[in-house]
Amino acid sequence: MPGLRALLWVTSYTTPRLPRVVDPLPPLEFLRTNVTGDDAVLRQLAELPTLRHLELEDVKNTDVVDHLVAPLRVLEIAGTGRDFPVARLAAIPALEAVRLNGIRAELDCAVFQALPGLVQLTVLNSKRIVNVEALLDCPALASSTFVNCGNPFKEDGKALFRSKGFANLPIDHSQAGRRGPTTGGRAVVTPGRPGTTTSPGRGR
Repeated sequence: MPGLRALLWVTSYTTPRLPRVVDPLPPLEFLRTNVTGDDAVLRQLAELPTLRHLELEDVKNTDVVDHLVAPLRVLEIAGTGRDFPVARLAAIPALEAVRLNGIRAELDCAVFQALPGLVQLTVLNSKRIVNVEALLDCPALASSTFVNCGNPFKEDGKALFRSKGFANLPIDHSQAGRRGPTTGGRAVVTPGRPGTTTSPGRGR
């Protein structure tokens, strides 16, 4: 498969891990795979300097960043444990889009300040989010979406972001037990700064 540039590997209880089927991998630019503490998967990541878009599932507490050698532009991490080292994302400064799903560890948004080219941030199903005001200091950020993450912006979050020059800020929150219509815990932040770039897609 020398010409293969993208590979989406979906595993189940009956599907073998990727290294048992394809090893070594061709020079991929896109890869989606499970980690689940598999050293062979981590080895494959370390052998892919061509990667630009990486999606990892069932990461648990594995420090996957330590095994990445590619200048990634897009990274998705799903299914971590409470001790996953979120701060290690700062070691991938070329990132333009980050998608985090099911992050059980504390997610301090200050880490995104270390990503100068970050345009798009999506956080799903993650309840331990702190320091969201740090997103105000991400110069390239054009879109930030939080879904089913509780209420990380608190009641005065909208006013805070508007006071910093965010012209268009549709933020909606919902909490368990609150009366009236809810939005499924969705908060969308769209900076209206001049010269904002278009958010990158997920490449699929």
